[in-house]
Amino acid sequence: MTRTAFLLLALLAVPFVSAQEATTGSVPPLAAKTIDGESLVLADALEKGPVVVTFWATWCRPCRKELPELQKLVAKYGDRGFRVVAVSGDGPVDAAKVAPYVASQKFTFDVVRDEDGEIRRNFQVEVFPTTFLVGKDGTILHRQVGYRRGDEKILDARLAELLGEPVPDAGTGEGR
Repeated sequence: MTRTAFLLLALLAVPFVSAQEATTGSVPPLAAKTIDGESLVLADALEKGPVVVTFWATWCRPCRKELPELQKLVAKYGDRGFRVVAVSGDGPVDAAKVAPYVASQKFTFDVVRDEDGEIRRNFQVEVFPTTFLVGKDGTILHRQVGYRRGDEKILDARLAELLGEPVPDAGTGEGR
């Protein structure tokens, strides 16, 4: 699928998907090389704690807003075993932009490339960004399609809950 066709599909699909979707089920397997050449196996990462798997691209504006917020969560919870795996959906045309962008933003989380779209298909991702919170047991606890400012507060609250910390206000207006 060309980048233009994917963008058109994403724009058409956005009004029909909810921004927040509760999802249950097991996370698909994910094994890939990071942009640093390291092997990454999601099942191994989950042994240490919850993982956010996010699908993004350098040309995706909402993705570029979400990633720094995910970096803040890594800074906050990384010492508790929490990790982020960012799966770049940049195709061959934009592939060379991934590593320089990640370096310029000083992201410390794992970034893998999905040039052929196989990982995206396995996770049934149709829109960038799509973000999954996965519990240590491999269960998908939360699925976020798209990104709006404040969505990271939901992840923050879920992570605090999972890690046994005081739950911050997720901006939902509901007490916990």
